[in-house]
Amino acid sequence: MKKVLKYIYSLIPFKVQLFPIVRNVFHPGEKISRHLHFKGIFKVPVKGNVSFLMRHYGYQVENDIFWQGLTGDWEKKSIELWMKLSEKAMVIMDIGANTGVYSLISQSLNSKARVIAFEPVERIFHKLQYNMQLNNFAVESVLKAVSDRPGEATFYDTHGEHPYSASLENISTTINYKPVQIGVTTIDEIIHEKKLERVDLVKIDVEHHEPQVIKGFSMIRKYHPSILIEILSDDVGKQVQQELENNGAFYLYFDIDEKKGVRKVESIRKSSGMNYLLCTEPVAKDLQLI
Repeated sequence: MKKVLKYIYSLIPFKVQLFPIVRNVFHPGEKISRHLHFKGIFKVPVKGNVSFLMRHYGYQVENDIFWQGLTGDWEKKSIELWMKLSEKAMVIMDIGANTGVYSLISQSLNSKARVIAFEPVERIFHKLQYNMQLNNFAVESVLKAVSDRPGEATFYDTHGEHPYSASLENISTTINYKPVQIGVTTIDEIIHEKKLERVDLVKIDVEHHEPQVIKGFSMIRKYHPSILIEILSDDVGKQVQQELENNGAFYLYFDIDEKKGVRKVESIRKSSGMNYLLCTEPVAKDLQLI
């Protein structure tokens, strides 16, 4: 029956034209809206008169953003922090960019910022580029993964069209990944190649490979950028904290619960949601976190 209903739903025409009108009249709850997928270009309001365009490929994150907005159900608190930090950052790195939501937010709010987005899965990378071209954004898209050493590495890709859990780490015993060879860089190498004199803001979402990204960023002790980082396990959290200490970087740690808010903690462990914010004390005070 579900397959029949999905097929019937797929035959409904003009969803991309109809759904924005429906959304303006009322916002269906998440239980309903998660089923109201479509494909096509839509406008995403950011702040005030600021917005950007992105293409809906029929996937859940795009659907959540369309129906609930950027600060609706999907990574609400993380995005609120990212927006505030993006407005003052001049060099921003989006590591594990996927189709580029965080990069789109940064560039739309701060057109003077230099935004560099990294996405190693080629079919997703092309979607990332498309979203940037839709907005005429000068985001520098890099078809590489980020780790602790440059070169090539085995990447564990999913068999689906749009992965959310592909990684340099082969950690799953339930997902049938396919290994592929990809190019790999480090933040230090990118700083050198692009002659960056500062790094202000970094997002790291690389499915359990976050410690290696920090390890490859020895310049972190010089720049101390604010870092929005996914922490999916206690082990990853401990390793990230150890790499920060090894690199001589001093940060305050904030665990982000997307529903309940942000709280300062003394050590990095599995996030209450998905992400942590790592930042200096002056930044934390500016964000009114302390």
